[in-house]
Amino acid sequence: MKRINKDIGKRVAYAGIGGAISLMFVTLSYFVDMFTITLQAAAAVGVIVPITKKYFREAGIMVLAVSGISFFIVNLNCLLFLFISGGFTYLTLLLSEKKVKYYITLIGKIIYANLVFLLFYKGVKLLGLDFSRLSEYINTDLLSPAIIYIVLDLIFCFVILVWDWIVLYLFKYIEKRIPNK
Repeated sequence: MKRINKDIGKRVAYAGIGGAISLMFVTLSYFVDMFTITLQAAAAVGVIVPITKKYFREAGIMVLAVSGISFFIVNLNCLLFLFISGGFTYLTLLLSEKKVKYYITLIGKIIYANLVFLLFYKGVKLLGLDFSRLSEYINTDLLSPAIIYIVLDLIFCFVILVWDWIVLYLFKYIEKRIPNK
């Protein structure tokens, strides 16, 4: 007979608490329009909770579970959590814990940010958002669509790298607040 891991209850409890926090903020971000980005960012706290105890497997499962459940509640708005608040936060903390060299993680995070931006860009075009309306705000006679894409991608990468720094700082802050029992 296999011996059951003694701390399995704690692992599931931390993941459950984190999942509840994340799901609450993802759902609120859908219903409270003015704070969509802020509430999505707050959903990352739920991912951080199990990781403070080094429960990476449970945190990864929790990110996927919250993304799946939130899909049925908020539809495509769950993608921001899956790729940024949940997925990128998980990736950042996992690489930080494994002590991977910073320049390697930086290159990987930039590639990840570019891929996520490409998915969102193509997805938004697929859903019918017309980027030609940018001409109302930007003089598109001087800028080709490729240059507009590159500029938006660079802005997105910068925001993601700032988010990376915030996540690491928030992790250290929360880790000090959760007791080690």
